[in-house]
Amino acid sequence: MKVRWIEMSGTAELETVSQDNQLPATIEEIGQTWVRVRLTDHQTSRTRTLSMGKSDFADLILHWRAQGATSTPGRPWPPAQLT
Repeated sequence: MKVRWIEMSGTAELETVSQDNQLPATIEEIGQTWVRVRLTDHQTSRTRTLSMGKSDFADLILHWRAQGATSTPGRPWPPAQLT
């Protein structure tokens, strides 16, 4: 089941969710159904900007939480399915 509340969230709410889950991402732009985020790998300081649907962003947060909320050696960030 998709996280339905995220579909109605604005930039401030998405930033809060991102920060609360320690997701290394910055919201760059947001539309009615999509979000553009800049993901940062804190180990290498590399960034990648991705555009995705809000439900995909919710999945990204859930994936991040399931993986222990840290970017560890040997675990690529962002996840390969987003590249």
